[in-house]
Amino acid sequence: FGIMWAPEGHAATVAGLGTALISPLLMTVGFIIWDKYWEGSAFTLNVFKCGLASSLFLLVILFTSGRAEPFDPDVFTPDAVSALVSSAFIGITVGDVAWLGALQMIGARRVILIDTLKPFLAALMGLIFLDETFTFALGSGIALVSIGVLVVSLEEEAFSPPPPEDDELDHSRLRDNPSTRSLDPEAAAGVPTHTQAVAMQSRRKLGQGYALAVCNVVLDTYGSFLTKKYGEGLSPWDICLVRFGSAFLTMVGITVGYRLLTCLPVPGLQGRSAAWCTMPSTMTPVAWTRISAG
Repeated sequence: FGIMWAPEGHAATVAGLGTALISPLLMTVGFIIWDKYWEGSAFTLNVFKCGLASSLFLLVILFTSGRAEPFDPDVFTPDAVSALVSSAFIGITVGDVAWLGALQMIGARRVILIDTLKPFLAALMGLIFLDETFTFALGSGIALVSIGVLVVSLEEEAFSPPPPEDDELDHSRLRDNPSTRSLDPEAAAGVPTHTQAVAMQSRRKLGQGYALAVCNVVLDTYGSFLTKKYGEGLSPWDICLVRFGSAFLTMVGITVGYRLLTCLPVPGLQGRSAAWCTMPSTMTPVAWTRISAG
């Protein structure tokens, strides 16, 4: 969005480069804070994030518009607004839930690694749909940054399960010991040992997390493509207000609708848990402050 603030020419280039360099740093810091302090679901984090962000964007628009009309109907056309709402649903409502879900499953470092695919996909979509040029210098720059993130992210992570209780440990040793394995009825029946079950669960969790991260790459890039194509004439604040605000309202509507359905005699839904759309109640004010800063 830096180019949209600056005049044309060299100043626009400098502003765009500066914004492009600062944005990943800020995103990474926020990512780490959310990964460390958030105690709820990915959906509720997305609701909180969008609600807070859209409120801040609205305040900025109201305080910086001066005497000018803050929401010019000649700029906020039905086509532009509908395209931004669609991009918000694709990239934020669905894409960011997948993104934050992947964060909880595989951690910030692995998600950031998968995120390095976004510049390549964005450049490809710009080349195909917006007639943008994909130069050798651009491709080399994206590749160098991605390789740097890859090298850092390939550092071995310990993915060890929590230590089992004493009785579980003794039972696991009994099944893992070839000399006593035949004494264990579960082992004789081909049931996986405790260690094998934990390893299978960890691999399944990693696979689901990577799938969500890749899903976010596709959805977020397409949402950004729609924003760039139809957001001309709108300021960054206007675009972010429409996108985050509409995503927030959509997720609030989903939450209210789901809670109403669980109260009605709907087969398969009545009495079901609403934990996935309930804000965490155990977080301290300090933790909420940190999440807000993130």
